[in-house]
Amino acid sequence: MRLLTTLITAALGVSTALGAENYIVSGDRWHDTSGNYINAHGAGLIHDSDGKWYWVGEFKNSGNGFQGFSLYSSTDLVNWDSHGLVVPPSSSLPFQVGERPKLIKNPTTGEYVLWFHADSSNYSLAKVGVCYASAVTGPYTCPEEGVFSPLGMESRDMNVYVDPVNNQGYLLFATNGNADTAVAKMTADYKNVTALTQTIHSRLEGFGVFKDDAGLYNMVVSNQSGWQPNANSLYTTTDLGKVNLTYSNYIAPQGVVTYNSQNTFEIQPNDNLDVYLGDRWWETDLEQSSYVWYPIVSRSLVHLPLWKPDSSAQGYAVPANKTYPLSPDTTTKSGSQAAFGDCAACPSGKIATYVGNGNTFTVKDVATPSGNAGDVWVSVYYTNQNSYPGWRFGSVTVDGKTTNITYPTGGNPANTLQDTPVKLSLKAGNNAVTFGAPANDPTQYAADISHIIVWQSDA
Repeated sequence: MRLLTTLITAALGVSTALGAENYIVSGDRWHDTSGNYINAHGAGLIHDSDGKWYWVGEFKNSGNGFQGFSLYSSTDLVNWDSHGLVVPPSSSLPFQVGERPKLIKNPTTGEYVLWFHADSSNYSLAKVGVCYASAVTGPYTCPEEGVFSPLGMESRDMNVYVDPVNNQGYLLFATNGNADTAVAKMTADYKNVTALTQTIHSRLEGFGVFKDDAGLYNMVVSNQSGWQPNANSLYTTTDLGKVNLTYSNYIAPQGVVTYNSQNTFEIQPNDNLDVYLGDRWWETDLEQSSYVWYPIVSRSLVHLPLWKPDSSAQGYAVPANKTYPLSPDTTTKSGSQAAFGDCAACPSGKIATYVGNGNTFTVKDVATPSGNAGDVWVSVYYTNQNSYPGWRFGSVTVDGKTTNITYPTGGNPANTLQDTPVKLSLKAGNNAVTFGAPANDPTQYAADISHIIVWQSDA
């Protein structure tokens, strides 16, 4: 019996369109081309024959119940068109939680197969779900028998991978009470699995696989820590179907907890570039979770707040930029508590402390790299040593215009700098940039601020 033979694409709300972006901005929530926030967490991407990338993800609102899978498309991985919900929520679906949606395309039939983690509200169901469609935008058929236990095993966090060498599909999934990670071969139609190829006896999740130029299969993984980020790592093998994956390395310095993110997928936009796709989860309000995408070089993340794929030998480009430290020489402070503390990790050796609650810090003589006026992205480097999920919030004021800013935390240790993006309108020549409390709560403290980087992101 089929619970739903087809699922009708549901349109999402439309607001005023925004200008096109030129770069991937990690840590921002991102907007689609209609001006709405992109709401597609736990992402899976596919590059289709029409030259477009398609991004499927979890639509998050309040809570973690299933609210649908959304779909977006892009030609440049920067600007995204919304296609609404390709799998909308329905009381007739045999699961209450749907996570980690991943799209693959069968090279023989041309059919699109959507895999996901299907579970009950208390995570006791522990199955996978499979839907399919003849067009990437749907409508998708989700049969009742499409929610199942792979090889009779539990399956919670999961991902899929198709080997570009032979089109063999694989399911990677957490099983045995989340104590193990299993890898299983898929059937030729990509709708089921046939055999277990290996098991890693570690509590892992957030799987994602890419094949590098050396011929190694690399699986990026997260430890299991709920919504809180942790230090993601990487396993390698010469043959995903025959040779066991073995631990290789952390993909970023452990103290930055993968730049406050968790892996969800890997892509290869060109022959010279592998890319990490992550979520910066905020369990207090999952809808406000943001996206963190970085190039991968030598099995490690390249920490670039702004970048875009290109045809160069390294596979990506970075805009011109200029750094402005907050220090007694460059910054004026106001308020009885405002003070500079010592900071070994900061460019000036100093960091602005007690920002907010009546205290402000104003960085003088800030300009775009070109010196021209522009709406440009600024990376703010800070420390927030609150325990997760104790994000802090603040404001940035330039020429009388105040913009809100978020300072996430993953429970970062002292002297570990993180960065958060904010878009500012700078006039030609020099500007004064003031940091303070959030506009809606002037008694609150923001993060301690080290320095800012102004990017020529408008070109």
